[in-house]
Amino acid sequence: MYKKKKVADGGGSSRGGTDALDEGMDFKKIMKDIELFSSSHVTWKERKEMENRKVIALGGKSSKKQRLPLSVARPMMKIQKEREQRMLQERLILGQFIDSWTIWRQAW
Repeated sequence: MYKKKKVADGGGSSRGGTDALDEGMDFKKIMKDIELFSSSHVTWKERKEMENRKVIALGGKSSKKQRLPLSVARPMMKIQKEREQRMLQERLILGQFIDSWTIWRQAW
């Protein structure tokens, strides 16, 4: 199905690294064909994701991700902040090294 084109070389065994490059390109092409073949057996989300990747590969603009409303995101952010505070306290108790980014972030 996939055959490499044979190029007439002047020398016999001096091929260099082109075989590895050709095999990589063939592998990518095979994987792309498999992805296209299996697209009929995937969910609509996965199919939409594949279409978006194709659009981006062709130079199109990627679609924006859906944002969470602030009423939903605020409790999640609060829980994350509490978790970070707890981890900071545990690190201080254990005497582990704390990077400057964490200290800077705590100042905010």
